Amino acid sequence: MKKLLYLLMILAVASCNKDNNDPSPNPQVLEKQQAPFGKTSADVFLRKVYYDGHLSREYFYDGNVLTGQKGYVFFKEPVLYLTGNVRRSNGMVDSVSALSAWVSGEAQTVSKDFKPFYSMIFDKPETDSVRVISRKNHISPETYYSKYTFDSKGFIVREDLSKQYSTMYRFVYYYIRNDENNVSKSWYTSPTETIVPHTITYQYDNHPNPFFSLGMDRSDYISSASLSPNNMVSETITSEGSAPRTITYKYEYMPNGFPGKVTITNEFSEPYTLTFEY
Repeated sequence: MKKLLYLLMILAVASCNKDNNDPSPNPQVLEKQQAPFGKTSADVFLRKVYYDGHLSREYFYDGNVLTGQKGYVFFKEPVLYLTGNVRRSNGMVDSVSALSAWVSGEAQTVSKDFKPFYSMIFDKPETDSVRVISRKNHISPETYYSKYTFDSKGFIVREDLSKQYSTMYRFVYYYIRNDENNVSKSWYTSPTETIVPHTITYQYDNHPNPFFSLGMDRSDYISSASLSPNNMVSETITSEGSAPRTITYKYEYMPNGFPGKVTITNEFSEPYTLTFEY
């Protein structure tokens, strides 16, 4: 009887150790990762973005998740030049792709035929904290790989960016977050560059960022515009050997707390305004 109890104890301990060391990703952990990963859904649906009063982007939804977008270039009137789709499996993004027409700014024309522009494939997760996206630019054509690392709350804190067939194109972006989970500071390193990279510090208000639930900015990139749940009011870029420069964001808010308009001012370029329609 004692031998039997001892054997049962060994089996129980072995079972517990197997569970603790099981490398399989936990679905509950993956689901809470920030968009475009996880199962983040929109509370308020951003429908259109206008650049200086001209239609720039349209977004489409199924229920409370993004399914596609359209991009417009403005000549005498808005002209469609890009269509994109978001594909999901079990509520999580599998891929994002877009078709694009050829735009001639000089001739003020857009071609009638749409060809593959880019495709983003979300690799099957191997761990709870690391996800990989491959982005193929069909025009170039070139493929880039982004390996994202998440903190315990599901927010991105690092991106390792590399280029297919290149040993020189390697960058690591770091994101420091504050108590509100907004990115307060970022910088990058590259083993192939000797110049000290610039550092960016960010300030925010307490209003919700409409790009956060989409997971991508209006150019379909995971960028500083989409990484934080609140709206950026300034970003200060500091580089060694040069004076800091600051970009400011001035908002006009709607009753629901989301921005209706933001004016972006940069000392090195003309200010521009984005208007949001929900």
